[in-house]
Amino acid sequence: MDKKRLIITSIIIFLAAFLTIFFTTLTGFKSVESGIIASTGNSTNSLVVSLNTGSTERDALATYGVNKDTYLSFYYKDSDDPYLTNISVVEEKTFAALKANQNQLIIYDSTDIGAKVCEGFVYATGVHAYVRFDVVVPVTYYTSLNFLIYGTTIVVLATAGGIAIFWIVYKKSLLPLKAQIRKLRSIVSVDHNVQYNDDFSYLALMIRDSRRELENQLELTRTGEQKINFVLDSISQGLIVLDASYKIIMINKTACEIFQVEKKAVEQSNMDGIKPSRAFEINASMVVQTQKSFVYTEKIRGRVYRCNINPIDYSWTRVNEKNGASVLLIDVTDEYNSSRMKREFFDNASHELKSPLTSILGYQQMIKAGIITNKEDVDNAIEKSIKECHRMNKIIIDMLSLSSLENEDLRSVEDLDVEKGIRSIVESLEPQMKKKSIQMKLEPFSFSLKINPEDFEKLIRNLLDNAIKYNKDHGHIWVSYNPEAKALSIKDDGVGISEENLNRIFERFFRVDKARSKDSGGTGLGLAIVKHICNYYDYRIEVKSQLGQGTEFVISF
Repeated sequence: MDKKRLIITSIIIFLAAFLTIFFTTLTGFKSVESGIIASTGNSTNSLVVSLNTGSTERDALATYGVNKDTYLSFYYKDSDDPYLTNISVVEEKTFAALKANQNQLIIYDSTDIGAKVCEGFVYATGVHAYVRFDVVVPVTYYTSLNFLIYGTTIVVLATAGGIAIFWIVYKKSLLPLKAQIRKLRSIVSVDHNVQYNDDFSYLALMIRDSRRELENQLELTRTGEQKINFVLDSISQGLIVLDASYKIIMINKTACEIFQVEKKAVEQSNMDGIKPSRAFEINASMVVQTQKSFVYTEKIRGRVYRCNINPIDYSWTRVNEKNGASVLLIDVTDEYNSSRMKREFFDNASHELKSPLTSILGYQQMIKAGIITNKEDVDNAIEKSIKECHRMNKIIIDMLSLSSLENEDLRSVEDLDVEKGIRSIVESLEPQMKKKSIQMKLEPFSFSLKINPEDFEKLIRNLLDNAIKYNKDHGHIWVSYNPEAKALSIKDDGVGISEENLNRIFERFFRVDKARSKDSGGTGLGLAIVKHICNYYDYRIEVKSQLGQGTEFVISF
């Protein structure tokens, strides 16, 4: 609402109040006046009727004159003085003046009576005279008249005063509003060097412009926050930001996945929401208190993470707070496992090479020292030494094969008939199968594969060799191919593999049955070579096994 409209509204309110009170009191006054005139008219008519029906002037005076507020005067025609009256006449009115208002009722201030009266002047045929009938008006007449005059005046003054007070309050109430609008416009960087008038509509426009600018800035802020959250949630490392009271100020998607929590459930809550380990709590607390970075390794739900905890100034999250910490969780499981496997590899390789070498040195030293002199014993020692040499040679060859596969050296490939290649390998393994009376069933199929022949030989031979070594006497081996899934299956009904060992069979030098592997000349690298060949050619290998019921390897090309 602008100032002009407000002024017009105030004037309308003022006039409405004035007219309402004025006409209300005027209506009341007229009602009282009409009642007085009607009452006086009735009394006058009654008086005339009585005079016309035989009553005398003195009877009328006796009847009406006893009332102190009722006065009677009788006049002959054209006589200014009454010939009979109960008041002192001071000639306030002449006969002509009275005659002018004959048969009318009027209210006026009477000098004779000294009060305001309602007067009637009529002719009574019964007495052949004119009758002047005066009745003093009651107090209600003056009361209603005062209400009309003074009540209207008071209401007018009160309304005018109220409007004036309203304008003063209105002006003062706008001052803080204007001040707040100036501050709002300065916050949102809107030019606030403008003159503020008293129009609500103008102030509303100011607020509208400031609101729009604020909405734009908030939208930019939300967009920026979304970008930050997108970036943080896109990184593969987990990120957690803590304040001095160890409350989680920020946590990204990766960290939520690591601790298996919902972002909304833990953000802005205590660190206990992610159920941290004791080491996590202690190290985070140490960084917050000392403001010195710390790095350590922790296992969380089977994965290994390098935790980089750094102090931060997070005054952007809370005023007067400057110490907090950020925790960056980097998944180093593969590195950790690779490092562990390398250590185990060198330990196992040293052990595997040391055993045959120790045997060879022992036999040769006994021969040289003459401890063994019998030709049969010497031949036996030489035979065992040669056997251990072959074992060392096989271990070294397998290790070189693994190294070549890990280095992903380029290998020549050619089209190879898979069934024909498998049959060739099976023929070379027949002596071992006959020794244990194992029956092999190879279903015929037609399938060619682009692969290095030596890699194919190692892949299939190692799987078939294991199916024979770890099979029972009179056992069975089934080799089949699924053309729809392009998958080759090698299945046996041998000793099987326990569930706890199933995930480790592709590790280097891992043996389910170490004694049997050593007796059968196994190096513990066969399945590791199989796994690396599959990785090199992007094949997928799966193993299914139950202890005592056999094992099945499935290669999906």
